Amino acid sequence: MRGSLPEKFDIVVAGAGVAGAMIAKRLAASGYSVLLVDRKPERLLGKKVCGDAIGLHHFKNIGMEIHENFIRNRVRGVKIYSPNTRTVFSIQGDGVVLERERFGRFLIKSAVNSGAEVRTSTYATKPLVNGDSVIGVELFDLKRRHVYRVYARIVVDSTGAVATLRRRLPRKFWASEEVSIEDYNIAYREIRVLDSEIEEIDFMSIYLSNTIAPGGYWWIIPRSKYEINIGLGVQMREKYPNPKINFYRYIVTKSIFNRSRILHSGSALVPTRRPIAAPVANGFVAVGDAAMTANPIHGGGIGPAMMSALLASRAIEHALDEGDPSIENLWSYPLNYMRSYGAKQAALDIFRLFLQKLEDDDLNYGMEKRLITEEDVYIASTDGELRISTIDKAMRVLRGLTRPSLLFKLKLVAEYMYALKMHYYNYPSSPREFPRWYNKGENLLAKYLSKLYS
Repeated sequence: MRGSLPEKFDIVVAGAGVAGAMIAKRLAASGYSVLLVDRKPERLLGKKVCGDAIGLHHFKNIGMEIHENFIRNRVRGVKIYSPNTRTVFSIQGDGVVLERERFGRFLIKSAVNSGAEVRTSTYATKPLVNGDSVIGVELFDLKRRHVYRVYARIVVDSTGAVATLRRRLPRKFWASEEVSIEDYNIAYREIRVLDSEIEEIDFMSIYLSNTIAPGGYWWIIPRSKYEINIGLGVQMREKYPNPKINFYRYIVTKSIFNRSRILHSGSALVPTRRPIAAPVANGFVAVGDAAMTANPIHGGGIGPAMMSALLASRAIEHALDEGDPSIENLWSYPLNYMRSYGAKQAALDIFRLFLQKLEDDDLNYGMEKRLITEEDVYIASTDGELRISTIDKAMRVLRGLTRPSLLFKLKLVAEYMYALKMHYYNYPSSPREFPRWYNKGENLLAKYLSKLYS
């Protein structure tokens, strides 16, 4: 407590990133008392090491207009390069590169203007649990070096990939689902100013290579004619390389970076798997990266974070209006998220596990021979499926005769992507049905992995 009496709010939101700020704004605007806390000092709010790119469809999906003040650059697609760079897939799709700090601060200011209280330099250390319910959160004031407790009807974990509160829930809570270290990437990123103009300012570039970026990729995202967002992410598998070392060993040595200068640099943890299966509990909700909502293939998290915030805020309003912040009254959040976004992300997790297993020679061959095509990548990214016609299958068999095992694995991937997607579409309508559904999904994944690694 700060004073003589315990502090109580309707909602406490830990983490003032995109998801946390959006949820705080929406709930404060609806008349609820909201406390939004973030461990960063006020001057650093809105800053995050990120690719800063987002497809425009994400804003359309949540009914939000993006102001030009928050747009650094507009892009019309991404180019994906094979490890030897001889094959390039061009995937169309309108997007923007955000002024991330400005956008983040705008969302926080909107929360304040709607009535939320914001406390900076304040770290959420653990959830307060009473029996089967979360009843508040323990906070640490980094300036005063003071620990105190705040009580709430609902606590929201928006602390990012570290999921500070979700991971510290009792094991009996479904939301405490453990995540393998291999389901994360660790990335190093810089903002650089180049000495010469970028050739294609309206296309982002992704470079695949399990030599340079094992289990991940490196990227160039144009911010202007001379300024780029450039980084490298690696899967946190056993003996994974330091991404900064590989960045300077393989990337910065290229001639395009001669006489370039660094404006900003940093590292980030990126979730790259299907969403947490049940990101809710009595009095508790996890959103954004804390709920593992980022895209499993490329780690893009802004759009899914916004959608999770929208759906979670609706569920929270419903629960509070009912006077019962139970898991049953919060269940519409995971139900609607899984059916709108999560099913596709679960399918992409199948694809991600396949790609991370491939050697560079397989990637080069598969892209060059079009065993995986640009259309496959586009449909997988939008619908979460690999759709291959009978005629196309025959053509791919002919092209892939020298690597039959790769063709077999591709067929396996398509089969299990569809199966897991359908499983998530059939997300249980109530918590009572969840254990059976969850076990079925885990068994499905176990079968896939046993065949993939056989």
